[in-house]
Amino acid sequence: HISKMESKGAPSFALLAVKPERLSGNRVRFSDQSAAVTKPIIVTNIKKVDGPSCSLMCCCRFVCCCFGCCCSTPPNEFFEADEITMEEFAKTVDGLQDITDVIMFVHGYTVQPSEILTNFGGKPIQNVFDPHVLVMPVVWSSVTISNTEVESIVGYVVDRARAEKAGECLHKFFRQAQTECKKSGVVRKVFAGGKFHLLAHSMGCFVTYIMGQKTTRGDLEQGNFDFGVIVIKQANAAPDWFNENSENFKQSGSKIVKIANRVLLLWSPDDATLKALAESKLATKIYGSNDLGLTGPGNVNHVKNLKVINASTQFPGLDNYHAYLGLQEFGNLVVGEIKKVSLLYPKVA
Repeated sequence: HISKMESKGAPSFALLAVKPERLSGNRVRFSDQSAAVTKPIIVTNIKKVDGPSCSLMCCCRFVCCCFGCCCSTPPNEFFEADEITMEEFAKTVDGLQDITDVIMFVHGYTVQPSEILTNFGGKPIQNVFDPHVLVMPVVWSSVTISNTEVESIVGYVVDRARAEKAGECLHKFFRQAQTECKKSGVVRKVFAGGKFHLLAHSMGCFVTYIMGQKTTRGDLEQGNFDFGVIVIKQANAAPDWFNENSENFKQSGSKIVKIANRVLLLWSPDDATLKALAESKLATKIYGSNDLGLTGPGNVNHVKNLKVINASTQFPGLDNYHAYLGLQEFGNLVVGEIKKVSLLYPKVA
């Protein structure tokens, strides 16, 4: 896990929404083949390792090679890490003198673990943010070959199903944070007071939609923990997610804006990726419109803590208006919102 944090001696962290293999002690192994689960698992000291000599996916890829399509199959990736509790995570972060905030990053579909953990947007996503902000990626998607439209649709269908479980996983993480903030002073110190944030990109926004959908009235009433800032970036989600009279707002959007101090939503009419998806008749027929990041959210004046940004206007001249996570100006924008939130909270003891 190569980042500015590790160069300073800070450990790497991730939240697994996939089922790892148990090794000795608290050591676990996960890969691009790991099944989706709804139980959140926090890991640290993440290292890329050699995998088993053979596996089911390995054999499938061997068959593909026999038919001359090796070039289109992604390589296997395996990682080992130490599983830790939420309190252990909080104690470690609290001991990092330079860290003031944490961003949980929910990536898009069919991405290799190495990209999620180290090299998103052309460079480590950690490096886009203020050195006082620690990025904690969520590992949730499958890895599917996507050299053709059919393969892309297959990957999309697989990950929509995985996104449902990942969203439930995030909801359980949210509820766990509420409970632990009530019991543990160090968890409260790291998580409460608007210092824990969420950044969702593309299909990761649908994962966040599901988290909102799973949130209950009891969760909203319990309190103890809310996100400081939730960033919805180029959302592969329903365009009426935050429209006042829509069912999607009732089921999810209305709760997302209640579990965050501020919500920052970025969209672009020049998002070629979401435009291609919108033009895919098969995907639209199965899932309906999921191009919020292309169309924008419409009238959202009823949501006072939602800020909408047209990325084409905010960041003129980009070649890619879907994947600009590595853009320093984007990182500065998010950090600016985080700093606004920090001014609203007293220091948490």
